[in-house]
Amino acid sequence: MDSYKVRVGGSNQPARTTLNIIAGNGASITGGDDEANGETEVTIGLQDAGTLSKIFVYNFSVLGGGTGAKTLVDEDGAASTLPDNAVITGVFLEGITTLTSGGAATVALGITGDDTLFRGATAYSDGSFAGDVVTNLAVVGKTSAAVSVLATIAGAALTAGAFRVYVDYKLGA
Repeated sequence: MDSYKVRVGGSNQPARTTLNIIAGNGASITGGDDEANGETEVTIGLQDAGTLSKIFVYNFSVLGGGTGAKTLVDEDGAASTLPDNAVITGVFLEGITTLTSGGAATVALGITGDDTLFRGATAYSDGSFAGDVVTNLAVVGKTSAAVSVLATIAGAALTAGAFRVYVDYKLGA
């Protein structure tokens, strides 16, 4: 835990006071008195925030379906990235609207620098891209910089469809 200490001196301090607050985001504040010198020490720091999650969205009506890499967006359509040193502990694919194509399109899922980290090129007609289907992609990895999540379309363009990619991660060193 990274921490910062603050000392407050004074002779009117109570004989012993202890405070420990852990917020949902991992923030922690602890404190106590030192009877010998009348100072109160408060430590403010961060504890393991546990697993974090981000959702990345592909929607044909927003990103188009032409071949090439598509940078997935958050649920509001804004750019979103995984942070530097994200230790990826799980990836799930949720089909929202079944993908369609006029040809033999494939879709790979990954990140900037490794566009197949989550899944190699897979036929658009694979059942995992169907609406209301959730697929565990069973992926682990670590980012070495802030990265975008990508869907790379090849073989032929997509003509419709939408899916979400859920990425669970912890902040590594």
